[in-house]
Amino acid sequence: MMNNQKRAASVSEFLTAFISDQGLDGEDPETIAGDLICNIMHWVAQHLEAETGQMLAMRAVQSGIGHYATEAHIDYSAAIVDEIGPDALVSITVNCNGETWHASTGNDPYIC
Repeated sequence: MMNNQKRAASVSEFLTAFISDQGLDGEDPETIAGDLICNIMHWVAQHLEAETGQMLAMRAVQSGIGHYATEAHIDYSAAIVDEIGPDALVSITVNCNGETWHASTGNDPYIC
């Protein structure tokens, strides 16, 4: 069974290479994760249509937050483990350079 320790360990080798490549040695985990998430969003946006890339990159982050929240609340010590976990409602609003981006669970992200 996959658990949260295994999920974290599954990215350890990749993160070691990422930290070295990006010159993040000595940085705290929050900074490293933020840079990694940013780079993943750029990757998503570049692999999609120009008009929707940014919005779908934000949707990928929304999905990742939802997965994390769900998995963080699974009780692995229970006699019967619900590996699906609880539903997570995730809403993201970003205001930048006069634009507002919003994504909420169950809705497509959009630029206001």
